[in-house]
Amino acid sequence: PKPKPRTWTAVFVFFALVFCLTGRISAEPGLEVVEERTLTTKTFDNGDGTFTLETHAGHIHYVDKATGTLKDCDTSLVDMGDKWLQTKASYQCEIPKYADGDFVFTDLFEDKDQTVVMRPLAKHVLGGMDDSDCLVNKRVLYRNAYGKVLHLRVTAGNTGLFKEVIIENKPEPLRDLSF
Repeated sequence: PKPKPRTWTAVFVFFALVFCLTGRISAEPGLEVVEERTLTTKTFDNGDGTFTLETHAGHIHYVDKATGTLKDCDTSLVDMGDKWLQTKASYQCEIPKYADGDFVFTDLFEDKDQTVVMRPLAKHVLGGMDDSDCLVNKRVLYRNAYGKVLHLRVTAGNTGLFKEVIIENKPEPLRDLSF
């Protein structure tokens, strides 16, 4: 007998929004077919001869160098005492406890091994976990790093490290400017 062709149901997930709002992915597929993983997809066997393909715009998996297999990204930051560390994505990073410390970013995607070390021109202020939204253990906030109400926030995402300057209050209106 001829093998039955696979029937695919594509599920396009706006992962960050769905995950933030519900705490989980909204589709209810069957068991994952781990051998079918790509950096941006998961495949589920629905148990009835059909499959569900969950696809993402960015990486949801990374290549584990020790095993050569695709693992789920987990960009949670681990407290190492003097820094936070992230090692479960296509990059690794070290985020210092103080805003004026060295930020280390190592790109491991497609067998690259490139490291960039950067140091913000910031004040010597202690950072802390910013769990103000759904990104628990993935963000560090350095309050007043660039002056009063000018904060630095660093987020470990699945595809990279994001640095933001947050202006807490609206600046005073500009008065007469003359040159």
